[in-house]
Amino acid sequence: MAYATYEESAESGTPVELYAFAIGSDTYRYTSSEFPITTAGAVVWDPESIERGRVAKTGDDQNDRVEVSMPASNAFASKFLMVAPGLLSTLTIWRVHREDPALEVKLYFKGAVAGIGFAKNGREAVFSVLPITAVKSKDIPRSTFQSLCNAILFDGDCKVPEAGRTHPLPVTAVNGAVLTATGAGALGFADYFENGWVVYLGEYRLVTAQSGDDLTLLVPFRYSPLGQTLSFRAGCKHRLVEDCAAKFTNQLEYFGFQFVPTKNPFETGLD
Repeated sequence: MAYATYEESAESGTPVELYAFAIGSDTYRYTSSEFPITTAGAVVWDPESIERGRVAKTGDDQNDRVEVSMPASNAFASKFLMVAPGLLSTLTIWRVHREDPALEVKLYFKGAVAGIGFAKNGREAVFSVLPITAVKSKDIPRSTFQSLCNAILFDGDCKVPEAGRTHPLPVTAVNGAVLTATGAGALGFADYFENGWVVYLGEYRLVTAQSGDDLTLLVPFRYSPLGQTLSFRAGCKHRLVEDCAAKFTNQLEYFGFQFVPTKNPFETGLD
């Protein structure tokens, strides 16, 4: 029998759900069944004490959040302990009938993790997941009337090539959110890595300040990168002279309004 036959049956249906949490290049697969389930392609879904709230369809995607809870000790949930990972996390839910010989799966829900809380004295992780339609429908201002460049470093408007601007540097000291990356201060610019990022174990961190070889991260890494060689990418503060011209020799692609007068003659007069 096909999935639809089991779904519509009054007695033969044995529905269980499959949960795929993806973060970066890692995917964690669980099932609400008490036994492992293997679907097409020899994909194994491990049993987990996982529950979810109702999947609503109110017409307002921002309010159609789904709450999913699991033990805080779960491998995926533990990534959010203390410091949230610097990567987008998504959840895809499928339905399958356990007694279906073909184990035909049907997509039930897909969304992005918007928040997480810990309940029951920290023993339970509760994820708030927005439907993917809500994530993609948000209005985000793209270009504004400002003195800073509207382009993003290395994007299609900026046109600066990324090649040669990501540097492998050894981390020789760690003090909270401050990493000492030997060689960072020798690249010719005091703020070369500010507003850039560094990646470690698949997690990204924004560099908010630089003082020689010392780089301050927005939040520290979950695990100390001491002794590791990490990839540090150059940053940009979107300034015409210091960044577009001096750092990247890219002033012709400057996408801002540096020379807009700051005095309004309708308010101050012409003197």
